[in-house]
Amino acid sequence: MKRTLFACLLFTLGVTVGGFSQKLLLEVWAFPDSCLPGDINGDANLDVSDPIALLQHLFVGGPEPAKCEVTCPASKQVILVRHAERDPGGDAPLNEEGRARAQALATMLRNAKIDGLFPSDYIRTQQTLEPLSLAKNIDMEVIPTREPSNAEVAQSIVDKVKSLPPGSRSVFAQHSFTVHHILDAFNVPKSQREGLSVSGSNYDNLLVIQVPATGEPNLLWMSYGEINN
Repeated sequence: MKRTLFACLLFTLGVTVGGFSQKLLLEVWAFPDSCLPGDINGDANLDVSDPIALLQHLFVGGPEPAKCEVTCPASKQVILVRHAERDPGGDAPLNEEGRARAQALATMLRNAKIDGLFPSDYIRTQQTLEPLSLAKNIDMEVIPTREPSNAEVAQSIVDKVKSLPPGSRSVFAQHSFTVHHILDAFNVPKSQREGLSVSGSNYDNLLVIQVPATGEPNLLWMSYGEINN
């Protein structure tokens, strides 16, 4: 089993933005009107270098996005993944492919600022975040998922994000049966997730929800952790 762990350039070139244009990539890190919206690298131009600069900052510790002179409340980022591959049956742990994908997630985010790791109370989500927890030396905080309804789980995640400080970045590992409820709870427009499938063999979605202090959230939809046999 070959494990493909993403380097920055490979990730940037291989990123899959489901149903979105470059415009959404630019809007994910939007600035106030007094700045040039989407000018991530501060060169006074809007071009392909801006989303690349954003991804480099987010995943490999690249330079901070260009700052505006005005001050506005910092948005929050929510990184949402489904648990990685597992064998059938009950609360089964991750299989070999799943462990490789979990490691790929940890590698991708190793240089990112992470303020919280939140799996569900199923072992497969906890094992998905375990390599990242070890790499960042951050304890995981379990979000109860077995007993509450899907809508209640989604609202508990929204409430948790609200309790985090402005500018925070948190990672949640959830399930095929909760992901769309979570997107609903964050009021992510349906148009931003058209064609998104998180069931069956679709384990590679990495969803970045940009939650502004005011206004509509943005969803950046990518794939991660390609597993080759």
